[in-house]
Amino acid sequence: MKLRIITLLAFVSLILGACAQQPTPSELERFFPLLPNTMYIYEVEGFDEPGLRTIFNTYIRGDRAQRMVHATHFPPSTEVISVSGGEVRLIFGDPHHYTLEDLTEAEPNLDIIILREPLEVGTRWNNGAETSEITSLAAPVSTPFGDFEALQVTTTTAAGFMERYYYVQDIGLVKSVHPGERGTLTVLLSQFSQEATASIPIHLFFPNPYTSSIEAELRYLIVPTNGDLAEHLNAELHAPPQTGALALLPEGVNISSIYVYRGQHLAHVDISQNLAQAPNMGDGIIGNILIGLVNTIGHFYEVAYVALTMGGQPFSWGPIELAPGEALQVDDLSHLLSANVSG
Repeated sequence: MKLRIITLLAFVSLILGACAQQPTPSELERFFPLLPNTMYIYEVEGFDEPGLRTIFNTYIRGDRAQRMVHATHFPPSTEVISVSGGEVRLIFGDPHHYTLEDLTEAEPNLDIIILREPLEVGTRWNNGAETSEITSLAAPVSTPFGDFEALQVTTTTAAGFMERYYYVQDIGLVKSVHPGERGTLTVLLSQFSQEATASIPIHLFFPNPYTSSIEAELRYLIVPTNGDLAEHLNAELHAPPQTGALALLPEGVNISSIYVYRGQHLAHVDISQNLAQAPNMGDGIIGNILIGLVNTIGHFYEVAYVALTMGGQPFSWGPIELAPGEALQVDDLSHLLSANVSG
């Protein structure tokens, strides 16, 4: 009997331990879930022509999610959302960078409350001159994706207009209404895919020794949430176009890490040590490969300079040797992008 009791207790402890490793999301987290590999697509009504808005969480780190946002009529942008302390906040926004740089730990530049506990009618909060309030827990909502009973937030803007936002458990925002002086914009969820990936455009610049030119080719990196960008980028750098142009990394050589220093307009790229064993293809060819690599990285991360190291040491390949801390300038290759024949 004692053996059976001990075994039962051990079994119960095992189950409780497993539950402890998978904490139940709070009510707030259910209304604003941070979901990996999930694509939200919204239809936007109210413009002269209907538009779309897509949102994908490129990185999820603890209670923060970095969102890639692309909307018709607006430039693409990056946002970081925090769900902690009983509040959902927009803590970072950058309308100028649309890459896979992990910004979840970037210094916050915004502090906008999106939703706050307790999730009950009458809960209020302010963002500057705007006032928001939970005004319903079961507001009927119809969207192209389906019909719901939603939590409704009403926001009175500084101009006196009343915006409304509708949230559904385990999905998040399904509808928002934005009246203004030029009319009303309505955003409606049309697709909610939980097995999605991000498609990130990248221009690669390949040197062609036969034409003595640099060729630009538009490709797309297909990356899941928290994907290893270096892994996906390496695959493209190893694959030249079918024009006689050269690959940007020799076979067996990879990018080990990429760090971006926005304040210095600099990307630091570390390349695997085995580049030292790569063939010496001569001054001109290696120099042109280096030009292509620097400009591919520089244009993708929208920086002015790229610093290269090799296994953490100063970069050296054939006749090319860079001094410690030396950075190479990214060229203006807009004429190649506008004449791109591969994209």
